[in-house]
Amino acid sequence: MRKKKNIIFAVALFGMFVLIGGTVAYHQSTGFFRNIFKVGYWKNETTEEFIGPDNWQPCQEIPKTVVGRNTGNVPASVRIKYEEYWKSVGNTDLSHTSDLSLTDNDGDRIAYVKLQNQDDWVDGGDGWYYYKYMLGAGSETSSLLKSVVLDCKNNFAGENTCVAENGQTVCTKPENPYDGAKYHVFVTVQYTSEPSEWDYVPENDRRLYDLVASKTIGTDEADINESNSGVYTLKAHANDEYPVYYYRGSVKNNYVIVGNICWLLMRTTGTGGTKIIYAGEQNNGVCSEDTDSITRTAIPADVKLYSDLGYYYSTYWDARSRMDFTSNQYMFSDYRVEVLSYEYGTDINVGGGYSWDDSSKKYALTDAIVHRVSPGRNNLDELATHQYFFPDASDESKIGYIISANYTYIYYIPMKDGETVEHMKDNFYNYKYDSNAKKYVDEWYEREMANQMDKLEDTVFCNERETMDGSIDDLVFSKVLSSYNNTSADTIAQRRNFDSVQRENGVYGYSPSVDCSGKKYAYTVNESSTGNGKLKYPVGLATADEVRMAGSDSWIKSSFDENGTWTMTAGTLYANSASMCYWFNTLSCGYEVRNDWRTSLRPVVSLKYDTYVSGGNGTSSSPYRLHW
Repeated sequence: MRKKKNIIFAVALFGMFVLIGGTVAYHQSTGFFRNIFKVGYWKNETTEEFIGPDNWQPCQEIPKTVVGRNTGNVPASVRIKYEEYWKSVGNTDLSHTSDLSLTDNDGDRIAYVKLQNQDDWVDGGDGWYYYKYMLGAGSETSSLLKSVVLDCKNNFAGENTCVAENGQTVCTKPENPYDGAKYHVFVTVQYTSEPSEWDYVPENDRRLYDLVASKTIGTDEADINESNSGVYTLKAHANDEYPVYYYRGSVKNNYVIVGNICWLLMRTTGTGGTKIIYAGEQNNGVCSEDTDSITRTAIPADVKLYSDLGYYYSTYWDARSRMDFTSNQYMFSDYRVEVLSYEYGTDINVGGGYSWDDSSKKYALTDAIVHRVSPGRNNLDELATHQYFFPDASDESKIGYIISANYTYIYYIPMKDGETVEHMKDNFYNYKYDSNAKKYVDEWYEREMANQMDKLEDTVFCNERETMDGSIDDLVFSKVLSSYNNTSADTIAQRRNFDSVQRENGVYGYSPSVDCSGKKYAYTVNESSTGNGKLKYPVGLATADEVRMAGSDSWIKSSFDENGTWTMTAGTLYANSASMCYWFNTLSCGYEVRNDWRTSLRPVVSLKYDTYVSGGNGTSSSPYRLHW
């Protein structure tokens, strides 16, 4: 294309709008009763962001956005059209017609409107663009218009003619009808409460659950082929009233905004809700894909997850031995493991059993022997059969049940006032103490999400601690606690997500599940047939199963920085600790929450069934906009 030279533009751009609205009310009476029906308030408004240039230059892009809002309480459908025309200098005709061509000699537009958010709008083929969603009270459309651009070529008036004469070059500028002309964009926005009158009927009140369901491309055989990406149906729940759908692989269209926070869609729930995981702060309706900034704005990666009753050591053994059950897993336990340190050569009275005198309110050791603390006498057989002692020799109202010994340290569960081991077993699921991880998540919820409670469902968060070969009760009291050092047992959740097993089709793979292995592990706010009612707020963390479902090369891992994050799944249960799982580059379970593992906490909540989509395409630049 040839370039045109020496042409000066002075072009003005105008936007004009039509706003349709009104108020309706009526009365009706029957018999002796006056029945008054107050009709909803019908009101809408349209806003534009545009500043017209005084000296519009070639290639210059002028921002222009138009947004429709429902400021009443009657749902509205919206459509928009725009008309373009040129008016030459001196043309005062007000009709929407051009006296100059819209295209140049090559048929290209001289100026043109750039569009955006086209996934939100449908071209009706009748000159109108229809917004795909009904606008609920207080909601708004995205802007179909983005900007107006004056084309860069500028060859529509030909080239200057230059002639050399008498030692001088004289150039003759051809007449350019666009000099000083005005380019008009006339925008019309219409609203109606009865969209059936139009040629296009919007997707009226489409639920978020239904949107996710509509994207499914198959069942979870993707567990075998981890290169697959998209929304899948969990085979085990494909025939439920509300099948479970989940995002797998390197998807980029699962962003939503709730409570001025960006979230990533994880999966749907068996009650028609949608689980979402924290994905950073939003900025003018846009989410960031910067994993480091997301982690910084979440619950910080350097929070102290250790128990207030525990210690803070850096070595593996010290970190392990000084943890208690509440600091190393997500939810609760009724136990507190305490530790005492002794000098070498110290004699400790230990018993093979105990008795309680209710009248004196004192314990007594039975089958007592003296154990001497000395090098090389770690975990002697005598402590395997003599597991009771007085932590404070001067206070016989308290006795300790020894669960481990590490040279000069004894780790024990304190009992007092006649408590028995059987009593502690019976009360194992009383959930008396929050883990520190849970404390941080609950505090975050109080700050950031308490005002969004009505948008969330009381979903189940699984925190399984059952082992492959028995319940946690049996494990703690007959296997791990009666042994020492490296004795451990994997939980069911860890085994099904970290051990490749043969599936029904003969191919080996993992077997993630969204089902808890018992009501006592199914944490909810309110007790129900499926939940234990032990949560304060409807918030938790992702499970190892949910991460495994997302796949090894997935959105959920790519959205975290290199330091990973904790899940709420218990991993391997040790003699005196129960680990939380974490994912790093590949999913794995940590042995315990150690201070040299910099991992963050990313809250998870579940949106209720009556959550509706009002716009966006799910990308980070255009997250799904929701209303309730």
